[in-house]
Amino acid sequence: MKLWQLFIFGSLGSCLGQGREESIEVSPDPDVEVEVPTEEPDELQEDCAQCPVRLLEVVSKEDDPDAAATLQLNDAGLKFLESQRSPLFLAAFLVIFRQFLPRFQWWPMVALYETVQKVMGFVGEVSNNTVEHQFPYGASSARAKTDGTFQDEGGMAMDGQASHAFIEISSGSETEWTSASDWAETDDFDWVPAEYRCVDRVDRIVSKRRRCGSSWLSSATSLGGHPRMADLYGFMYRRETARIRKEMGLPSDEWYAEGDLMRSVFLTNVRREDDVTTRAVRAALQPALEAWKELSGPHSKLRLAGLMVFHCALWRAFGTKEFIHSLGFMEFETWDESAWRPVVDVAMSCWQKGILCFSQAYCPSRTWRKRESSAARNPRPAIGQALVRSLFQEVCQVHLGSLWERRYDIVRAAEDGYSWQQVVRAIMTVPNYGGTGFLAKELAQDLLKTPLFCTWNSANGSWENHCQDLNDWCPVGPGARRALNRLHGRPTKENCYSSSRAVQESFVQELLDVYAQRQLFWNPSHMIDDWYPSGELTLHDVQFQLCEFDKYERAKHNEGFVRRYVPSDGEPRRDQGDEGAEATGHLRVRCAQISNSC
Repeated sequence: MKLWQLFIFGSLGSCLGQGREESIEVSPDPDVEVEVPTEEPDELQEDCAQCPVRLLEVVSKEDDPDAAATLQLNDAGLKFLESQRSPLFLAAFLVIFRQFLPRFQWWPMVALYETVQKVMGFVGEVSNNTVEHQFPYGASSARAKTDGTFQDEGGMAMDGQASHAFIEISSGSETEWTSASDWAETDDFDWVPAEYRCVDRVDRIVSKRRRCGSSWLSSATSLGGHPRMADLYGFMYRRETARIRKEMGLPSDEWYAEGDLMRSVFLTNVRREDDVTTRAVRAALQPALEAWKELSGPHSKLRLAGLMVFHCALWRAFGTKEFIHSLGFMEFETWDESAWRPVVDVAMSCWQKGILCFSQAYCPSRTWRKRESSAARNPRPAIGQALVRSLFQEVCQVHLGSLWERRYDIVRAAEDGYSWQQVVRAIMTVPNYGGTGFLAKELAQDLLKTPLFCTWNSANGSWENHCQDLNDWCPVGPGARRALNRLHGRPTKENCYSSSRAVQESFVQELLDVYAQRQLFWNPSHMIDDWYPSGELTLHDVQFQLCEFDKYERAKHNEGFVRRYVPSDGEPRRDQGDEGAEATGHLRVRCAQISNSC
């Protein structure tokens, strides 16, 4: 963009965007009169009454998905601009208006368009003749009116009768109208009205006194075609629904809707507890948990707790359920050759049967899997066997050796306050477990269901978790950071790998904001099956799904390479090629670019 264009845009933003009072009227039916709240303080009513003008019209284009709306400057808007600036300024404005109208990201008034989208971009669901919808961007307060009854903040419920909702936000007030004819009997839809009008109240007298907000231009640069909160939770809803349908035994072509891109992208489960590796770790821990119930002395408990820490790290280092089930829980006092050689032997036994031991779900296991698979394809079997044995030994000695030495520090960190943030910090001080904290938080998540955070209640026969900050803090990995950047309209890769404490805390706060929105978008009862129920989300679940959502967006926009998902009935076998199949029994093809036709 040229400097003169930036200057004019900045001037427009300054005169139009600052200190505005706005109300938005939405009417899907031109014959329906919509009540627009106009209550203002007396002083403000006197000032605003002198010059309320309608600046522009916004008409949606349902038949053209690439052009979401058309902005039309009306006579009142032209007169307002003419009164504010010279004819030369107006001429320049009209030239830019005509030139950049199809490209909303360059148009200063796009902020007004996006404000309308905030109101209209809700998610609707129909259940038992009750319609519920929520607003993805959130609001300082929201009141829903149905037959004179006000509902809780954050959304509204309708019985199918004509109703309206009044949403208060910091920049003004918005009003929308809906009626029974606008809703369809479906579980997932995005309602768009035929047309709606935007009304911008401009007060010439008090505008200078109330210039306390940011310009429309600065707002417009952070808005545009980026995904919304509803898109993220809609993605999670579809993924969880697919998991339930899979566990019910439905064929793979019924997991997702026809044509859904998610059919072709490998995506993890929404809830970490439903992952195959996590379930394998939980099952492998059972013998140790049973043994813990019989222990009484602090020394014996400390020793067993240290073994649990190390085994969770060992299982995660390899990652496949076949390896975890084959190895199980072992007893050893030192991590020397006498201890790690049986581990290598178990891994070699799996490999010789054609089963890959390293997971492809995360790094560095994904990197080791490539070496493991490469050794399997070596034309000289003896050399391939020597290479893969050397790899297994390297992982046991180099990657896990330091953690064995620090296992008791991790146990003590958990005992001091039951804080998983504190445990993650302790794990990150171990060599090979620092960086963005991904491996550290994965290990800490496995430990949440162990005596490091739980105590056994013999009265009711269950483990009670005492973690104090489970949903108050979570490290944000690179993938989740990219997704947060997308949701906020920032460059996708901005600060993705920064280790700055300030950057990390900023991303954590944004993650907490996203997690707070789950009350509007995530209702497990909408997905529950008697035998395969969905569950509540944790903060870590949302963090991980942000990473998966970034993967989905990359596939959607053809940004680089995304692993392709192909259902398979077989278990992961070495003879299936380099990629094999993950322990879930599904084939993953590495670096398969998602085409636009998916």
